[in-house]
Amino acid sequence: MTETITTRPPLDWDDCMRIANNNKKTAYELIYMFIKDLPRAKEDINSSYSSKQANKLRKEVHKLLGASCYCGAPHIKNTLEKINNLLARNTNNNIDQLMKQLNLEIDEAMTYFREELLQQQD
Repeated sequence: MTETITTRPPLDWDDCMRIANNNKKTAYELIYMFIKDLPRAKEDINSSYSSKQANKLRKEVHKLLGASCYCGAPHIKNTLEKINNLLARNTNNNIDQLMKQLNLEIDEAMTYFREELLQQQD
């Protein structure tokens, strides 16, 4: 089931600041590195999924999940956790919807970074 994203932005600056021990430069660098790698991660995950390479998909999901924990990306993290749990149980229930949701959340995070956070840094 696809969830509606309303309560938190795709990138939570306050959460990232907490993770970075209130160091603004470090928080920005964490988010910037995450956003910079998102297009490649999205491509790798989608490619693995569409070619049914389960082991590679698990690896790519795990890698992006780890990165999402360090930059305040709550929606991406939550969806990746759900996908990771399904993959661990070798079940495909709802994975198509979760993959669509993940792609939407990645796009939203990149747009939010470009239109909101990047503007604040100028």
